[in-house]
Amino acid sequence: MKRAERIELGKRRLLNILRAQTVACDRTLEQKISDAGPNPQRVEPSLLTLSRKALLQDGVIVSEKRGKVPWYYLKETPKQAVEARMKILVPLHEKTQEGMFTHRLGQTYEIAVMKAIQRSGLNFLGHFTDLGEHDDGTAYTKVDPPLDISGNKMEKGPLDYVVFPLGECAGIEVKNYRTWLYPRSKEVREMLWKCGDIDAVPVLMARRLPFITIRLLQLGGCLVHENYNQLYPASDGELATQVRQKNLLGYHDVRTGNEPDGRMMKFVGTLLPGLVKDARPRFRMFRDAHRAYGKGTMTYREWLKEIRAGSKRWGGAVAEEAKAEEGAE
Repeated sequence: MKRAERIELGKRRLLNILRAQTVACDRTLEQKISDAGPNPQRVEPSLLTLSRKALLQDGVIVSEKRGKVPWYYLKETPKQAVEARMKILVPLHEKTQEGMFTHRLGQTYEIAVMKAIQRSGLNFLGHFTDLGEHDDGTAYTKVDPPLDISGNKMEKGPLDYVVFPLGECAGIEVKNYRTWLYPRSKEVREMLWKCGDIDAVPVLMARRLPFITIRLLQLGGCLVHENYNQLYPASDGELATQVRQKNLLGYHDVRTGNEPDGRMMKFVGTLLPGLVKDARPRFRMFRDAHRAYGKGTMTYREWLKEIRAGSKRWGGAVAEEAKAEEGAE
């Protein structure tokens, strides 16, 4: 399906969701349109943003900021119906944005990854010191990897974990976000900067990643793992149940607890050593470009050009997705 057709599909699906939901925020729309449904009906967030902007410009839908985020509804929707839904959805969404909760949320996925690394038998740096002392209703204490690794120093700050499979070095960044991470995302750029500093193969582990991020990082000698679930602390089970409800926020992929699932164990324990070994030569080819892009001394377009010129596997589909992402800004 061509880019223009996907944007039109995004418009139709946005209108259908807003008719059914009355009011929805960005993350709910992405969950129902970008994550859910048969593959031919999915529209990635970058193009969905263009669909939404077009509908806003045409006056078909309305955006209204409540709390820290915009909420969307059809212009034709009665104000009374909008307000009734806002009273339910806005307070629930705000619970998912509270500072201490988001801190514990990030730790939940990080702990699952740490457990997977421990069980794999890999040597690693970075750990939690008090997992057995209390439940996850209280934040745990994290000891980050050192900034200096083998004589190289990270300028930006520590990675979540540094692992050493088959004599190699890899840097892992773990992101338990609802948002999809694009190549321009701060989190991606900072990972490239940190790993470029210490010559560690970058490994990005996140809930969801668009094709363009996966493709460009792999072409650049980096590794990725999509979790497909957002992990909530076990102590927040009631909140998890609420956000999963399809007539509320609709985050159907939320699960509770910090245990790694089978896919994560396979990626970390079985696949990671060989993948890091294979990725090393390609990463070294692009190390300087990754570091410069992450640090901000190279633009996205310049970085893209380096990846494109250095990879024989560059294809038209990737170029089209890159243009789509640029158009969503």
